[in-house]
Amino acid sequence: MSKCKKLTICAVCGAAVVLAAVAGWAMGRPVARTAPGGPVDWPALEKGFILLYDGRDTSRWKQAGPGRFVQQPDGSLLSEGGMGLFWYAERPFKDFILRVDWKAEKAESNSGIFVRFPDPQNDPWKPVNEGYEIQIQDAGGPKHRTGAVYSFSESYSVPTKPYGQWNTMEIEVVGQRYLVRVNGTLVTRFTGSRATEGYIGLQNHGGGDRVWFRNIRIRPLN
Repeated sequence: MSKCKKLTICAVCGAAVVLAAVAGWAMGRPVARTAPGGPVDWPALEKGFILLYDGRDTSRWKQAGPGRFVQQPDGSLLSEGGMGLFWYAERPFKDFILRVDWKAEKAESNSGIFVRFPDPQNDPWKPVNEGYEIQIQDAGGPKHRTGAVYSFSESYSVPTKPYGQWNTMEIEVVGQRYLVRVNGTLVTRFTGSRATEGYIGLQNHGGGDRVWFRNIRIRPLN
């Protein structure tokens, strides 16, 4: 076979692979993504949602304060050190449904998902004082355990899976109404009084707190 024909066939095959991947996303099927260490299979992206972290690209995120999140071979992010905040700096959000997959090492592992805070300007306490934290820590009290709006509203229950398995947190925010679901179970209803628009971030709480995150996606409602 001539070199010209070989190049033509390769080009056609390459285009077919790209089109197949795009078609897979359009039909809601999971697509393998490449992360450090090899390919990563992630759950299908739900209709209407957009990815804030896809297992590869963290260029739209910034770290405020000490510590960091370390990208793992499976594409997940592991908290390290702290206390700090890894936040999505591309744009703020107003009303939305946010879904985040996470797993913890143990009941005492401490982290949180922050919503609607202003640009922290490298101060991890600004989101604490001006936004809201949805807590991750099964061993905390009612207002400080998984699913609670930290210090403001207790969670009714902690329906998390055995440690080492992935859970899903859903945070639905419309106006000042906050609904939190853990693995499909409603655990918190809360009426807020702070800003109705802001950024989204993940907390790295401290050296002994190992919490992994993946598949961070959002559905804007306005």
